[in-house]
Amino acid sequence: MVKYETHEIVAHALTSEGIQIAKEGSHEARVWAALPIKGEGTPMSPDELKKKVGADTAKVGQGQAFKKGWICKDGAGLIKLVCS
Repeated sequence: MVKYETHEIVAHALTSEGIQIAKEGSHEARVWAALPIKGEGTPMSPDELKKKVGADTAKVGQGQAFKKGWICKDGAGLIKLVCS
């Protein structure tokens, strides 16, 4: 007679984006880190930001950072509103 038992294993794996976020921080944190503080530097244009952090990060990160009140527009550029 043959006796068997089934074993179920559940594993979680990060996507490539998840690995990147774990290493480098969230999209909004990377956008925030790239910008100058209000009054302490020249506002960064959206095109400069895309070159610095990448187009996908700039797109997603700007929206989230705006919603959280971390950044704002200053003329044609972007700046940090909070220091940390």
